[in-house]
Order: sequence, then structure tokens, then C-alpha cells
Amino acid sequence: MNVILAEPIQPARDHPLGPPAVPAFPDGALLGLSAHLAARSRHGCRVIDLNMHRDPPAALRQAVLDTPLPRLLLIHVRYTSLPEAIALTYFARQTFPDIRIGWFGPFPTTFPDQARGVAGVDFALCGDPEPVMRGMLDFYGLPQRVTKVPGLWIENPPAHPGPIWLDPLNGRDLTYWTSCWYADPATLREPDSGEARARLTRGHTGLPCDRAHPGLGRPLRRMDLREMAVLFDKLPSLGVTSIAMEDPPGVWDPDTLSEWCGMLDSYRNSRKWSLTLLPAVLSDDLVTRLKNSWCGRVDFLFPSCDPALLQKYGCLLRPDQLRGTLRRLKAAGVHSRAVFWIGGPEESPGEAARVYAAITRLGLPDHRVEAFPYHPDSMLAAEMHGTPNAPDIDDWFRRAMALEEDLPPLSWSGPAPPTPCVPPPPTPESLSAGTSL
Repeated sequence: MNVILAEPIQPARDHPLGPPAVPAFPDGALLGLSAHLAARSRHGCRVIDLNMHRDPPAALRQAVLDTPLPRLLLIHVRYTSLPEAIALTYFARQTFPDIRIGWFGPFPTTFPDQARGVAGVDFALCGDPEPVMRGMLDFYGLPQRVTKVPGLWIENPPAHPGPIWLDPLNGRDLTYWTSCWYADPATLREPDSGEARARLTRGHTGLPCDRAHPGLGRPLRRMDLREMAVLFDKLPSLGVTSIAMEDPPGVWDPDTLSEWCGMLDSYRNSRKWSLTLLPAVLSDDLVTRLKNSWCGRVDFLFPSCDPALLQKYGCLLRPDQLRGTLRRLKAAGVHSRAVFWIGGPEESPGEAARVYAAITRLGLPDHRVEAFPYHPDSMLAAEMHGTPNAPDIDDWFRRAMALEEDLPPLSWSGPAPPTPCVPPPPTPESLSAGTSL
């Protein structure tokens, strides 16, 4: 069997502060599954991220035509890209009526029965896709066996409901760093430039600092750091300028961060990488480790600039303490960037002024203002469920499946909508009251 792994277009409507960045390499979920099938099975696999192509329909059509029979199409479905995934499913079904189509990713894992009920979807993978997909392919053509594969929703109700998780993770099965092997520079919008993405973990930490991040209820599993450092060391050069570690801040406790930096240093890593932390004090020793491991950038994430809300995320840092960390990073040659989320469900009035004041007082030349992300499978969504600030997720899914043209963004509807990209300058009164971190 030959598998085509496809990533739908990420819609611009889900980015109120600007269009989504064009990825330089396919998503890690596709790469991990592709690497697993290549290393642990006899089945062929092709990866296509439609965000990377100038003509997505033509690219998908050609990818299918170039894939030998027998073949099937597996689509990665996020919550926000649900309408695009449905449209992609319809297009594939109309263009190739005989191809079997499946879904995997966050949406079918959390809502497998709804995913299986979408017209044109033949099966859905629930949980980590690697063991489920491998089981399905091994028993493909044996109806009595394939319907019993755990995590595979090929009929309602399935024989083994519930998600399936890989535990432990290991580099032999999940080589996220293989993104460079699967990238085709000829298909990139901007060849020879870009930031590949990777993760050390899967699941959710369950910590307050990650309360707005997805994956609640999924067990936290970490890759073996030594194996990952070896794979990092073997990364070939195909236009990669850096590696962005996409793990949430809760993963990077001081011990884990120190151990990871030590591993990269011991294998003499020479490729820039970055990570995301909440505002935190980094010791001189840790800054030195970041420098020696070739860390090129630290993103400090501000889910809010309201001190009371920051405490909910476990952040108790004073501005003067962060200024010291920024100075140490700059002296070590590690770039710092601040990322501010606005428009969250708990936000109080005046957040734009607080963000502007934080940028001014901390002297942050590099910063980004982003819409507060909404993830149905986050701690925050669970806490806010049923409140006026929370979206009606069931109604949104219904409208998404109907492919309504005026479908609104799947986002929070808090008191401060995520519209101003550049906060207005604060007044002297606002700077003197209620604007400090």
C-alpha cells in the first residue's frame, strides 16, 4: 500500500492579526508518521503540505497520480482547518472516486465519531497515528481483522474505542528531525530559507503554564534526548536556517533544558535552534549552556500582561528580573523575542496599553502580537466552557461541516477582540496605573 499524507491549507481567517506564515517544511505530524512507516513497515509514503505549494489542487492531483496503486489518502485535520479538510476530502473524492480517504490529527482524535461521519471519509485514526496506521495497513484487505485494530474508527461503533498512545517514544520510530529529508526545495515558495519545526514531546504537561495549550488529557511522553541529539547532529543541509522547538513552555523545566543543551553540546551541534518559555529568570550557567548548544533565539510568551492573570499561569516574575535575563542573553549572543497574546477570555480592559507599556519598559526591539489561540482540548477551554466568552463549538463544527462561506474564526470572543496588531500609545495616566507586569 502507498500512503499520501496531506496537510490542508491553514485558513487566513484563523489569524486575525495577519495571514499565516508559509512553512518552509511540512508539519511534524506528517513527518513523524512518514518516518515511522518508512522505518517500521514495507509500505510506501509520500508527504504533501498544501501550504507550501502555489497551486494546491494541482499539487494534490499530481501527488496522487504519481503514487502507484494501491494507494490511499490520509489528511491531517486540526480544529481550525476543519472546513479546508472537508473541502479537500470532497475534491479528492470527486477527482479520484476510488481512493480511500482517512483523517488523523487533533480533530479525529477528540471527535472520532464526527470525523467518521463526514461524507467521503472512510476511516479515522484516534490517538497517535503511527501504531494505528501501521495496524490498518498490515491487515488491509482482511475485513475481519482490520476492524479490530485499536484506535481505528472504520465503523460505528469501533471494536476498540478510545485513543491509542505510543509509549515510550523513541527516535527510531518518530524521527521528527527528518523534515529536511522530505522537503523538496523545488516546491518551496522561498527556496533556501526557512525554519523547520520539531518537538521533544507529545501530550500535555497538565501544568498551569500550559493551560491555554492543546492536548489536555493526553499523556506526556518525551523523546530520548540522546537519540534526538544524534538525529539533530545528522541533519543534512537543505536550506534549513534553524529549528524551532514547538514544545509548550511547561516542557522546559530547568533540568530538561539544561540536559537538552548538554546533549546538543556533547554532539557538537552547529545548527541554530529556538524555544518558547514564559517570562523566567535564566541563570548565568543556563545562558552559557544555551549559547554553547547554538540556541539562536528564546521566545518569551506573555499570555497576558495583567499581573493577576500571569499568576494563573504560574508566572511571578518582576520586570526588572526579566531585564536581567534579557541582558545576559544578549551578551551571550542569544536573540530574545517577546510574543504577546491578546483577546483571551479572561482579559480585562486595557490590555493593549499594558502590552505597549511592557514593550517600552523592557526595551524589546523584537516582539510579536498574536491573537489568543483557542484550542477545544485545552485546560482553559474546559474552564471556560459554557461561559459567554467561549465559542459554541458544536454550532461552529456544524457550520464548518456545512461549508458556510461566512464561517467566523474559531476563536475566543472575549472583551478585547484580537484585532489591533499595533497597540495604541498609552496615555500618561495609563502608564502610571495598572500597566506594569
